[in-house]
Amino acid sequence: MRIARTALAVAAVLSGCSFTPVQVEVRTAVIEQLPAQVAQGTPHPATLLVRVAATAAPYDTTRIAYATAPHEIAYYAHVEWARRPAAMVQPLLVQAMRATHAFAAVEAPPFLDRYRYALHTEIRELRMDFSAAPPAARLVLHARLSDEDSGRTLLDRDISAAEPIAARTPEAAIAAANAAAAKALGDLAGVVVGAL
Repeated sequence: MRIARTALAVAAVLSGCSFTPVQVEVRTAVIEQLPAQVAQGTPHPATLLVRVAATAAPYDTTRIAYATAPHEIAYYAHVEWARRPAAMVQPLLVQAMRATHAFAAVEAPPFLDRYRYALHTEIRELRMDFSAAPPAARLVLHARLSDEDSGRTLLDRDISAAEPIAARTPEAAIAAANAAAAKALGDLAGVVVGAL
């Protein structure tokens, strides 16, 4: 019995096994970049409610998605989003809409007072695409702006942004995702202002 234990211990050492757990550091990243400027609108004496974004299933996670081939999604192992994408994009949406100066107020849930306009968004895609040349961070937002007084839909469209990834590193991919988010938010602000 003693010989068998000794043989197992020697085999474990020779095979590179360790009885201590391996510490794997997982770093977190954020989307926090706002557009440098947004379209300015004619002020409306009304409140815009920016609803919390929905997110398509593959991206509704803190895991950062990427693709190396068409029709594929994989996730980085050692870096992830600090929060789910919708939670990071929500305050940026509010700030971008406020920067247009097109509304008397721009609010986010929970907001219980009366509002005239509501902006509904969905993150349909947020991934690092290495399947094309050049590789790019891709963000697709679907936006729907409704006039709650009339019941009309003023805007219903996709906003797409892609920013090149400078290197095949998570840091470069995250920087590109931030640039894509800023571009998409700037474009969204422009179409919202144009729809009023």
